[in-house]
Amino acid sequence: MSILTRSKSIQIKEVPA
Repeated sequence: MSILTRSKSIQIKEVPA
């Protein structure tokens, strides 16, 4: 399970609230 964790990490890192 790396894609799911990466997807979330990338989204949060790309668009940090």
